[in-house]
Amino acid sequence: MPPSTRDKIIFSAKKLLSEGGFKEMTMQRIADDVEVTKAALYHFFSSKEDIYVAVMNDLISQVTEETRAIDDENASPEQKLKSMITSRLTFGSKNKSIIQFWDMAQRTIDHEKLKQLCTSHQELRTLSKKILDENMIPQSEMALLVLMSSVLKFVKDDQHMPPLKDFSEYLLQMFLKQRIDS
Repeated sequence: MPPSTRDKIIFSAKKLLSEGGFKEMTMQRIADDVEVTKAALYHFFSSKEDIYVAVMNDLISQVTEETRAIDDENASPEQKLKSMITSRLTFGSKNKSIIQFWDMAQRTIDHEKLKQLCTSHQELRTLSKKILDENMIPQSEMALLVLMSSVLKFVKDDQHMPPLKDFSEYLLQMFLKQRIDS
């Protein structure tokens, strides 16, 4: 089945965000890319911010699916944790511009739209905490924030960060040390 116009809009917005960030993701550029009128875009999305929220929801769904697959693996809790960390860092690297904008978006996008994102984020948060809890990592909510902050740092400062594999292993050992020390 061919992608819907809405899906094409989200795909185009992701591509434009990846290439040049939020500033480059204009309604006109999306309309041109999807080959619809700018007015037609407003039939699907009322604003550029709404498109961004749809892109983020799509990305969150992807990460949720990856995390669900990791959780469903017949693997040790430690291997699931390692897979989750590597998956998040890889995802951040592949979606660098979008992830970098997320930090700014929290300060600039309408509060109600951010609440929509937080709602879609809940299943991901629950799955992630489950994997952390299975590893007996205390304060899994705090550990999840550390993981999210680490992904942001890795994406923002990739020139000064170790290779993904090394950073992933470092985070894994840091989390496991918390389990052992507590």
